[in-house]
Amino acid sequence: MAPTQSVASMPRLLQRLAGRLAHLLAPAKGQALASCERLEQREFLSSTPLPTLSMLENPNHPVIRFETNFGDIDLEMFSTNAPITVSNFLNYVNSGRLDETFFHRLSKKTDPGRLGGLDVIQGGGFAYDNRAGLSTVPTDAPIRLEQTGKSNVAGTISMARLDDPNTATSQFFLNVTDNTTLDSTGPNNGFVVFGRIIQGASVLQSIYALERPDLRDDPSLAGQFETNFQLTPVTSAFNSVAGVRENALVSLINADLIKVQDFAGFLDQTLVMPEGFRSPTTTEIVNLTNPNNTPMRYEVTVRYEVGGNDVNFNPGARDQRVASGTINANSSLRITLSSTETGFTSFISDNAAYSVIITSGAADSAGTVLPLGATFERRDFGASTSEAFIDPTLLTDAEKRSWSFARIERNENSLEFLLLYNDSPAINTATVTIYTGSSTRTVTRVLDAYKRGGVFFGDLGLADNAFSVRVTSTQNLIAYVSDWDTPRESTPAADAYTPGWMVSGTFGGGSTTGALAQVDVRPNFSNTISILNATNSTTTVQFSIWRLSRPAGEQPITRSEVVLARSRVDLDLSSFGTFSAGEPLSITYSSPAPVTVQFTSVDEEGRGLAGKRSDGIAAAFSTRLASTVVFGEGSFDPDRVNATQNEVISIFNPSGTEELNYTASYLFSDGTAIDVPGVLPAAQRFDVRTSTVNPVLAKIRSGTQFRTYGIRVTGILNDGAGAIGTPGIVSLVKRDTTLGFSTMSTGFIYGPLATLDPTGVPGPDSGT
Repeated sequence: MAPTQSVASMPRLLQRLAGRLAHLLAPAKGQALASCERLEQREFLSSTPLPTLSMLENPNHPVIRFETNFGDIDLEMFSTNAPITVSNFLNYVNSGRLDETFFHRLSKKTDPGRLGGLDVIQGGGFAYDNRAGLSTVPTDAPIRLEQTGKSNVAGTISMARLDDPNTATSQFFLNVTDNTTLDSTGPNNGFVVFGRIIQGASVLQSIYALERPDLRDDPSLAGQFETNFQLTPVTSAFNSVAGVRENALVSLINADLIKVQDFAGFLDQTLVMPEGFRSPTTTEIVNLTNPNNTPMRYEVTVRYEVGGNDVNFNPGARDQRVASGTINANSSLRITLSSTETGFTSFISDNAAYSVIITSGAADSAGTVLPLGATFERRDFGASTSEAFIDPTLLTDAEKRSWSFARIERNENSLEFLLLYNDSPAINTATVTIYTGSSTRTVTRVLDAYKRGGVFFGDLGLADNAFSVRVTSTQNLIAYVSDWDTPRESTPAADAYTPGWMVSGTFGGGSTTGALAQVDVRPNFSNTISILNATNSTTTVQFSIWRLSRPAGEQPITRSEVVLARSRVDLDLSSFGTFSAGEPLSITYSSPAPVTVQFTSVDEEGRGLAGKRSDGIAAAFSTRLASTVVFGEGSFDPDRVNATQNEVISIFNPSGTEELNYTASYLFSDGTAIDVPGVLPAAQRFDVRTSTVNPVLAKIRSGTQFRTYGIRVTGILNDGAGAIGTPGIVSLVKRDTTLGFSTMSTGFIYGPLATLDPTGVPGPDSGT
């Protein structure tokens, strides 16, 4: 019996192999082996170490990972032997069409009659969702049969097909034992082996040991394709009375490329940004920066909240690979996902919501490297936003299951979105608590594996006012907020002043200390410090305001604010003291209880009306010291070295006693790195202004391709117990008063992260 591609009009086709008839494979009923551990109790293991190059037959071969609800299976693809088949299979992997499918057939050699003769597990044909029911994988044109010289031995993967040898599309089978009767005996028969398991063989054995009931009459699967489910492996959650549900099936949760062709290394780093949305009015750019002295391979994938329907994207698919390549050492790269520019073609589905996932890695010979730095720019509703991606590996599970935002603005012309990405192969329930100051309200969101979801606050009937949010979840989560104004009634969108900003959540749900390097009091702006205390105890938050240029020994301006339990407050920065217009400041805070603090600055005059070019900025206070901070969105027009364009890197030394040695490096697309070093005394700040760094301006003027670049900030701080690698607290503010765009970012942070100890953060009793 041979694995075959399923077609409704041909439910059982005969395949002649080695001079005898072999029938369509259908799994037979059997019992789990007593010697095989049942893995339901350790489902959703997604942290399996990556394989090594030494495991591969050929280090140039690509490798994919099957993440199942019984563990991970890593497969080397025989691209040298089966280039057509491997290319076809990778198309299904990279387009997400194998994600969330299930293994629908399991055959055993001991099965009776025409059902027996093979030990294989088959998948790639069907998906099942509790709400949507059964669906089939959208397929490309069939491929021709290749002769690879590889045998269907235990641990290999082969393509299923129909009687015609040139009919393979998406379905595949895994050989549990040697099934050499499936090998070719001539140019037009056999089943093509195109890969082998290099890690996770025990997972295959565990699936092989499962029960395989006849599900042809199950109401959830009955109908056009029911003949494919005669013997389908099921988990211990299966109940014959209740019928098939998602958790009863053996799921291929995620199929991902973890090593690309002709690259001697694995994609071992992942970055996440859940803020993607393509519409006719959006421009979205991914900025990549390679802070290493070695090239890095990258893959950029958009992971849709729902399946796409564009002609270039298959309906029902979750993932779409949109960019891939190599970024040179100490270099930067911009990838435009969508644009309002005339003639720009985007392959992303129209009006689609998605997360952006970046995987990257270096050649094994490079040794230990930093991940790529990545930031996301989005322009919409007449505003510009920018924020760094999150590296989930920097955070603990506890930190990824609690996120908070101190200020979200609700008004009659605003659109506010909480974007959530389930960084887990399990169903994730997120509880969103909204704090208005006088009351709380709770909503929940359930997110499928690796799916994006969220809350549009305009649907909740909230009063026009500022509020705070805390998110807790049952699985790992990444959270951002985007906050947009829209034009007032009768004001043309092209003419309206509509500020907007994007803020990453404070992981861990708050911190007892925090700092923000760059704050300024701008005339006519509301300059707001917002605090959320989501704990059950009242706390006192103590702030210290540090002027950029102050005489030696001058004490910071201090203020204490009592914040009630499960409550929030907004403070006008001008109430902290008397500041001159546009005066640069740095702010630190400490609190006995963990709190979340955010700075928001908006020109309140004429919001939603015509006649002004301006924008808002916002940033959560940094709660950790990073070893390196990277900004990918650096940009400057050398023809406009004037007050209408400013790009400022602010570096604040949070130590009360020690000097900070820092270096700000501008990284260009050709690998040129221009360093701006300096030394900061304790509790001092320095601003690097691009418009005054002559070597950088000369480089920018040498070619239009150098008007965008990455920025890397590193440093050494002696904390008294020894030197630690950190640039201190860093932020980047960009303002363009001609275009009306402003952004503020605390950058992409690299670990290991150091805690901002209250004794190390400058307080009201520490001077310089």
